[in-house]
Amino acid sequence: MNYTKGILSGFAAIVIVQIACSCFFPGKAFPNSTGGGTTATDPSGFLKMFTHNLHSPQFWLTTAFLFWVFFVASRSNTFVRVCFFWIPTVTVSTLTLTFAVLWTYLSIHFRNQ
Repeated sequence: MNYTKGILSGFAAIVIVQIACSCFFPGKAFPNSTGGGTTATDPSGFLKMFTHNLHSPQFWLTTAFLFWVFFVASRSNTFVRVCFFWIPTVTVSTLTLTFAVLWTYLSIHFRNQ
């Protein structure tokens, strides 16, 4: 069970920090932007933004801190464990998996037509 808690904590921390960096620091994703492109509608713009976050030390420090918070909460008393570990990690994991499956299904569905 400790391995499961560690995996859930790590996955939820990475996803939460990735979404937070994308929402609160969108300008840092394209430091050498030349303008004139269609990054607002280009799917590769989102991929560039996500890969840029993976090379940022701020991203990994925040992820490590959030992982630590989740992992400590998973070993705490019942109320703290439910409120600060099970609810956030299972919600984030479920929504991420649902979004990934829906995106995969839609891409396969529209590719075959």
